[in-house]
Amino acid sequence: MYRLIIILFIFSFSCSLKYQTVNDIKHVPQNAFYFVKQNGRLISSDFQQLLDNYFNRFFFSPWKKTKSSYTKKTAFWGFYVYPNREVYGENKRRIPKSWFAKLRENADIENFPSLNLWGITVSNTDLKVFPTQKPIFYSFDKAGEGFPFDYNQNSAVYIGTPLFISHISKNKQWYYVETPFASGWIKANDVAFVDEEVKQIYQTGKYVAFIKEDISLTDENGNFLSKGLIGVVLPLVKEEKDNYEVFVPVKDTDGYAVLKTVKVSKDVSVIKPMPFTEKNIAKIINETLNKPYGWGGLYLNRDCSANIRDIFVPFGIWLPRNSTSQAKSGIFVSLENLSPKQKEEFIAKSGIPFLTLIWMPGHIMLYIGNKNGKPYIFHNFWGIKTKIFNKEGRVIVGMSAITSLSPEKGIMFVDKQKGIFLKRIKGITYIIPPKYILK
Repeated sequence: MYRLIIILFIFSFSCSLKYQTVNDIKHVPQNAFYFVKQNGRLISSDFQQLLDNYFNRFFFSPWKKTKSSYTKKTAFWGFYVYPNREVYGENKRRIPKSWFAKLRENADIENFPSLNLWGITVSNTDLKVFPTQKPIFYSFDKAGEGFPFDYNQNSAVYIGTPLFISHISKNKQWYYVETPFASGWIKANDVAFVDEEVKQIYQTGKYVAFIKEDISLTDENGNFLSKGLIGVVLPLVKEEKDNYEVFVPVKDTDGYAVLKTVKVSKDVSVIKPMPFTEKNIAKIINETLNKPYGWGGLYLNRDCSANIRDIFVPFGIWLPRNSTSQAKSGIFVSLENLSPKQKEEFIAKSGIPFLTLIWMPGHIMLYIGNKNGKPYIFHNFWGIKTKIFNKEGRVIVGMSAITSLSPEKGIMFVDKQKGIFLKRIKGITYIIPPKYILK
């Protein structure tokens, strides 16, 4: 009887956890302008131009390659990991090893690399670990696993992204590619080849970035080509009074890229780099606030690192794709030896609003300023970790939000080790060296 009561107690509270909400999201203004204190530039135009040149070199780096950067083992690491693990498909049934064996045959690993070609994405697409659109999940019964944590999903890749194509699947439906920030399989339909002439034309030296989401890109006849998003970069052809004319790549019948010119309103786009001011970065943050969480860019939604990376694109500031690499991308200051209270005080005192990342293993956040002496952050996160009688759970947030460094406050049964943000924070990263920040 006692055991039954305990089981019912756990079940009751587990159900109630689902309906908890993060108090910060209700009480902290979900508006980055609330934290804006300065009007002028934070980075000089000259230094920002250097950063933008660095961005462009990284962006077009796949077109500088003449051979694959990867060995078979590093390119196809997934085949050495997941077939030996207990993983599940979209039907919640365990994926058999035979499924992976068929994928391995189609991947034609023995003949890798089979191509040395340059390419470009002609739509917003996905980078996969395996040459399939099918998902791979760990147990749906485990907290923080199951949907949306598809381990076949590597990253979203936006239209107009330069590629190096090093391999093709046996069924010709997938290319193995190197993007400027990650590698993996992309659907062949979403890729076009580029020759030296198109490469030269495409690299105009000036580029347009989007500052609004879900912008329809249509050709001169009104035909839809793709969608502009924050994080998309397209070459500038010419500037008009109210519009920018940009190149958008499309695929011809021979599989090669042809460049169409598209007019994009100045209301939704800027010539990169946009002046880095608190108001401008707050404007971009607000455009991505309250947007759904997307593990690995699933459904063109963003996870924590993708959200941080994308909001800095209009400013010509290049950041890596994953959270750990982002933490290493600037000047890192360890906070590991500090107490939670000391960490919060250090960030409030030493953080540079809108230019300081806060890192914990598996998660990255952007410090945006203080209110009443407390630091606040912008981040996209799945949820708060909980634990009841050693059973892990989650209070789902599943979106981007502005919170304090203690978004777990007010949540019942927070995991005292894994659910307390300040305990897990390892350090901060100054994206720009403080000596280059304009006061």
